[in-house]
Amino acid sequence: MQPPDSSDPVVVSARKAIMECVSEACSASLSDAIVVQAKHSASFMSSKDCQRGVIGTEASKVLNV
Repeated sequence: MQPPDSSDPVVVSARKAIMECVSEACSASLSDAIVVQAKHSASFMSSKDCQRGVIGTEASKVLNV
C-alpha cells in the first residue's frame, strides 16, 4: 500500500523522516530502538518543515496564547 504522491514539501519531508526512523530503528537492537526513534522524533519536531506543518501550526496556537 502506497500513500498518494504529494507535491507538498512538508509532506515529502515528513515521509522521508518516518522512513529514515523506521529503517534505522529496525536496524538497531531492541534496547537501542527507542533511543533511535526518540532522536529522529526530536530532530523532526524541531525542524522548519515540522514547524510549517500541521503540528507546528497547532503548537503555535497553543504557545502564543
